[in-house]
Amino acid sequence: MNDSQYKFLSDLRQTVAFYNALGVETLPLGSEIKAFMVLARGSERSAGRQPSRPPLMQRAAGRKSQTPPSKEPGAGGIVGSLTDIQGQLGECGRCPLHEGRKRIFFGQGNPRAGLFIVSQWPTAVDEAQGALFSGAEEALLSRMLAAIKLSPAEVYFSSVVKCPASEERPPTASDIKRCLPFLLAQIKAVAPKVVCTLGPLAAQALLRSRQPLVRLRGRWRRLPELTSPAGDALPLMATFHPAYLLQNAEMKKAAWHDLLMIQQRLG
Repeated sequence: MNDSQYKFLSDLRQTVAFYNALGVETLPLGSEIKAFMVLARGSERSAGRQPSRPPLMQRAAGRKSQTPPSKEPGAGGIVGSLTDIQGQLGECGRCPLHEGRKRIFFGQGNPRAGLFIVSQWPTAVDEAQGALFSGAEEALLSRMLAAIKLSPAEVYFSSVVKCPASEERPPTASDIKRCLPFLLAQIKAVAPKVVCTLGPLAAQALLRSRQPLVRLRGRWRRLPELTSPAGDALPLMATFHPAYLLQNAEMKKAAWHDLLMIQQRLG
């Protein structure tokens, strides 16, 4: 394969990934695409290539551990201010993730924020740094917020799961079930205008959905258990986690689309 063919394949991959992120599954099959498919198959056979691995997001969506919990009641008896809720959480030992934990990540930021960002889980690196986002992920998230005229100090951050987890040992449905009522209570206490979830697990857990992130993002969803300051069901926008965007730069355009919708809703 020569350089021009390689560049064409690279550009095509980015285009297909972008449409996939928008939820587009099919495109018209014209004569030019048919001719290219014949060329591509011939190139792969001649190079002896194996089929490429599916992207990280698809692998994550297929794992049993990414399955959201079954529908449960809302925050229930967990009520009050953020301080009250943190007191009720205490030194939590409700799931196995607490074993070996050095700290609990309750939440951080503006307790009266218009935007409430929900991540999936803190990592071991976050635990060492003492922040829900750290390193390159924190830098990218700060740039994403700055692009819609917000600083981290104007936002409240929390996560579905409060104890560190990893790709090797991600939260189970049982772990999520025990943490979710505290997150719902936090959102209610902050009373934001908008909730933004980062990553598939956060979106699936709050929306009680098994759909992949590519189907959940890019449009407004509603949290029927919670209301906005205007009294309507709280709007939620799902988008990609900074860790995923760092590995899949072609998805930043789709994430930018999500951010613009958040900016418009915040006013």
